[in-house]
Amino acid sequence: MADAFLKKHENSLLKCIYCGQCRYVCPMLTKDGWESTAPRGKMQLIYGWKKGEIPVDDRFIERIYQCSTCDRCTKECPSGVPVLEIIKDSKRACEGKNRSISAF
Repeated sequence: MADAFLKKHENSLLKCIYCGQCRYVCPMLTKDGWESTAPRGKMQLIYGWKKGEIPVDDRFIERIYQCSTCDRCTKECPSGVPVLEIIKDSKRACEGKNRSISAF
């Protein structure tokens, strides 16, 4: 499943060391507490999706869209992962797969 998205972001996704710095600044994680809502959880989901290990279903799309786009995660990441860019590109890639969630 080596598409343009994976070519663009694979190195960045692999740079994530799962340190959790992004968790401390994420307003969405504070809201619901699920790891998959945290930026590092989203990076794992997105990488699994792009490798063909996780299906794009309603639950996956819901998690990807649970992002306030505040960009605090990117600023706090000691590995320099462009988290918000990856999430936005993932949202664009999911457009049209679920009519109940609009892209932003």
